[in-house]
Formats: sequence, structure tokens, C-alpha cells
Amino acid sequence: MAVDYRAFIRRTGVAAIRSYADAIGIKLSAVDDVSDPDAVLSELQHAAGDDQRIWLVFQEAEAFAPREARWVLRSVLVRHASLLAAFDAKTETNRECALWLASKSYQLFEQAVSVLNTSRRLGGQSWEGWSIATSDSDEVHPNLREETIFTFEQHVRNALEEVKTSGPRGKIKAVPFERLLAVKVTHSQRTVTQVTIYAEGPHESREKISEANEVHFVSERSIDKGAVIYDPDHQTIEVVVRGGTHVRKAVADAFCKSFFPTERQLFRLISREIDFSKFSEEPVLPLTADDPIEHVAVDEIRYSLPASEGALITLESPYSAARKTSIYADARDWPEVSHPENMSSWTIVAIRLRFLFKGDGKLRKQRVRTVELKAPRSTNLREKSDSDHATMNELLERWGVFKADPHATGNDY
Repeated sequence: MAVDYRAFIRRTGVAAIRSYADAIGIKLSAVDDVSDPDAVLSELQHAAGDDQRIWLVFQEAEAFAPREARWVLRSVLVRHASLLAAFDAKTETNRECALWLASKSYQLFEQAVSVLNTSRRLGGQSWEGWSIATSDSDEVHPNLREETIFTFEQHVRNALEEVKTSGPRGKIKAVPFERLLAVKVTHSQRTVTQVTIYAEGPHESREKISEANEVHFVSERSIDKGAVIYDPDHQTIEVVVRGGTHVRKAVADAFCKSFFPTERQLFRLISREIDFSKFSEEPVLPLTADDPIEHVAVDEIRYSLPASEGALITLESPYSAARKTSIYADARDWPEVSHPENMSSWTIVAIRLRFLFKGDGKLRKQRVRTVELKAPRSTNLREKSDSDHATMNELLERWGVFKADPHATGNDY
């Protein structure tokens, strides 16, 4: 992600920049808290010298700017009571809080970056999850000793080497830590274990300008990042990595083999059955005053038409903040083929629901999130942040959109 460092300094504030630079041993003696961002950037470039970490931290801190990313910074402080209390007392912006955490512990800051990247599925990553077959007497907490981490790294290497690449991979590093998982609907929290995986890819060549102002080539390895999230309460393993299903399954197996004393059987998490009959006409989707959602509506429906040899029709009503539009209301003004009486006889194959979240924080700014439901059991809920996923999943259950499954383990998604 390219970052305009001058703009980052202006938005973050010179005081926060100076505080972070001072914490990592970079003295900005030529600037004060009212200095121009250009002057601060110039002084930083001079004072930092070959220390490139400060620019990486700025780039990663910028990714925390969205309001909903604040929970990520807090989530990694579960075992650090004093830092957690200090963070909860802070009123500064997300960028300032990110720099504050980086100044207190670069390791914790990198863990927060990993949680954020995992929740956003960055870098072509894909998600897959499994429930673990256990008995009540089984050990539920993974054994994260140094030797088991090394064993896990070796198993992950074997899994990645199955993927055809342009060259051999380099080092593998696994970093386990505990973090909070916030369930916004119930205002509860639980602790999960995340293991971030850093895997060096094949060598890549790129051009670089040397100190002598000459252009030359350097050969470096790129680093692929992924993660495994283990939830001891729900007994689930989620894997977010690049690669196909067999890679994700191999990484999940590697987790079990490395960190549990006995062999575990995994069952793939699947989406629950969706009751599309709820949408044959405008559905009743009630909200309560305690819900973090202000408004919800259907803004896209895709139908399979009868006797049409597979033809599909898509009806869409994009979001309007002024009207809070409804696709069913708008359809009354469309041609006869789109009339609601006809819609009720068509087969629904996909729905897109629009959720308008209430504003929170100082600015009370609202935000829109959409969820796609595809026949028979597919959703994109797992692509959302943990808190948004929990909120929307709870509402879909309450409204009966997700059918009750008498054989469900409680771990379906």
C-alpha cells in the first residue's frame, strides 16, 4: 500500500510523530509541535538514515485509520492489563493510537497488523474453517512451547512446498499470540489464539538506485503472510492463507499435529441453509433499540426464471441515504416483467442485504455494510470484520433467514 507520508504526518499530528520517533531513538531536534509537515518529513528522512522501519510503521498505522479498525489495536492487549487500561483511556485518533502501541511494543503492534490483515483477507488470502472433534476430557488449549512452534513451522513448510511456484521457498516463521474476539451483539469478549505465519517466497528481482545514484538490480524474497485462528470456546480452527483448499487443510492439520497431544479429526465449517422464501415479498426484518443497526433492506435480488433454460435476471436498487430505498418499493415502477406479483413466482438464487450501522465515536458517522446470500448455503459473512460478522449473523438468525439445523454442532458459519 502506497502512503503519502506528508499527508500522514499532517493527519496524525506532529506531536504524535515526534513522540513515536523519540521512543525509537530518532531525535527530531529541528522541529517542534507546530512545524510544517514538509519540514518534519525532511527532518525524519535525515535523522532516520538507514532505519527503514519508521516508514513501514507509518504505512501500517495508516491502515488503522477507519473507525472500525480500533478494536484490532485493543484486541492484542488481552494479556497486558496496564497497556489495555491506558489504551481504553485514550481519546486520540486511530493513527495516533497505532503509533502509541508501536512505541510501547513493536511486537504487539505487528500482532495488531496481522489481525487487521487477516480480517481483511489481504494479499489474495482465502478463508476456510473447521470444527474439531473432541471429547470433554481432551485438552482444549494448544501447547505453544518453542519445540511445538518449530514442529508447526516444519509442517507448514511441507504444506506450502506442495504448491507449484517459480522457485524454492525460504524461511518459515510462526508467531503465536492471544487476542480478544469481540462479539458486538452481546457486548461480550472471548480469547482466541492466533498464529501468524510468515513465509519467504521465491527470489524476486527489482531495480534500485544506489547511494552513488546508480541503477542496479537487487534480488530479494517476498514474504507471504497468513494466519491460523483457534477458538477454544467453539473448538474451531480458521485458516487464512494464499493457496487452494488443500493448502488450507494442510495448515489446519499441521496446527493439530503440532499443538495438541492427540490426533484430532476436523470437520469443515459450512454455511447454514438459507430460507430464501423470506424474500419472495418484502421481508419483515425488525430491529430493536439496542441493535447497532439503524436500517436494513434488500438492495439486490437475482432470480432464475421459470422455463427459461437457466436465464437469470437481476433486480438492483442501490443505496440512497436520503430515501433508504427498498427494491420492492422501486419495483412497482418497473416494467411488467419486474412487477412484484411476477417476482413471487420466480426462483431466488441470490440476495444482497444492506445494513446501515449506527454512528459511533466522536463523529457519529454511519457506515454501510452489505452481505450476499447465495443459494443454497453460501454467504460472504466471513469476509467481514469479526464484530460486523457477529452483528449480522445474529440478526440473520433472529429473522429466520438462517434455517435451524437439528444436526448443527453450533459451529456452522
